Amino acid sequence: MPLPDNVDQIWEIQPNIEDKYLGARYAGISLFWTYDRMKQERRNSRAKRNRAFNISKGLVAQRALRRELENRDIDLEVEEKSHRVTDSYDLRFPSHSEFNDLDVKTFNHFTNYGVREKPQLTPKLIAENFDYEGPKWGHFFPLLIPYDQFSQNKDAYCFGISSSIDYRDQITGRSGYELYAYPDTDKQIGQFLVEDIESRESANVGFTLGLQFTGDDPPEGHKVKVIGEWNGHIKEKWISIGEKQETFGKIAGVDSFKIKKDTYQILDRTDTEISVEVIASDMDLPIKNTPLRYSAEDFYNLLMPTDFTIYFIGWITKPEFQQRAMEHPGWKKPSKKQFTQNQKWESMSSSDKRLFSSKNIDWAVTDDGTVRGALRKNSSCYYYPKINRQNLKYGGLQKTNLYVLPGDLRALDDL
Repeated sequence: MPLPDNVDQIWEIQPNIEDKYLGARYAGISLFWTYDRMKQERRNSRAKRNRAFNISKGLVAQRALRRELENRDIDLEVEEKSHRVTDSYDLRFPSHSEFNDLDVKTFNHFTNYGVREKPQLTPKLIAENFDYEGPKWGHFFPLLIPYDQFSQNKDAYCFGISSSIDYRDQITGRSGYELYAYPDTDKQIGQFLVEDIESRESANVGFTLGLQFTGDDPPEGHKVKVIGEWNGHIKEKWISIGEKQETFGKIAGVDSFKIKKDTYQILDRTDTEISVEVIASDMDLPIKNTPLRYSAEDFYNLLMPTDFTIYFIGWITKPEFQQRAMEHPGWKKPSKKQFTQNQKWESMSSSDKRLFSSKNIDWAVTDDGTVRGALRKNSSCYYYPKINRQNLKYGGLQKTNLYVLPGDLRALDDL
């Protein structure tokens, strides 16, 4: 039964602090083990940052939903696997007649941006627009699956919208500081730290790191945690460093580095940097074996903000998603003349056709070439708005997505 237009059917949940710390921790150890798209994104620091926050947010949302389901006596299991496995945390419903695994997806709504074209987010606003399919993106709440993820082996999806301040470029607004930095894979030595970890473990080979502070007046007594990998497990340690180099190893790879707030403040207000280099290795090192240097701006506070709230809307099986998506129009980016509205996506370019065919989503195109149930890259919706009328490159979706509407979902109480 489709989700009724009733605000009470939307579950408004504020995750607890334990959820947030576990989310940050998981993002700190799993980034380079996640979905294959990281192979393309490893050399893009912004993509790496966004991926880290999405991992943290995703685990927080899943744990919050799990607890709410358990509080409502809904039968489920949680399968927790190694952080090296994609989708390491699955919600399983062993007694459900239609599916086993539920994939939880959430979309960010950032509250500290005043976008004139959309009203304030509330459960009432979502409920009022359950069945709105466009073209005005300020009232459009599509529930999205990136085109390159639909072929993944999923039984069903649960969708939610998270609401908070924009946490990506600031470390404040939290109840604590979980400050992580990652190997800089723009550099050869950074790539060396994160690649071929399992093959190195199989061959029992590894390397040792040297860490120290650099700058005009390097501090003493501050610590850096190295989170590495060895023999199939996390190997980590807080290391007190100063001007003199300290070592850590033997390890097969590095997941991340972590510091505390006081160390971050030193990095932020002085020219001090953290230098990391490979000082011994069982393997040949890259030709450009230059130290990695970390300043304050390289560390992200992966803890979700204090105002972080999730509005869970409902669930749908994968076959139902495809069926419902075909009932909705396709959209592409707004024009300058009609900035507040997406344009109908009524015909496909040859590159679009290749994209859909490569991912086996040709079902989203009718026989006459009309696109159904898809949002083209750069189109907009409530949580991915356009923010510059004069330059339509700013804002909107970063890739093509398939979608259904809130009114297509089933109530979470039905689980």
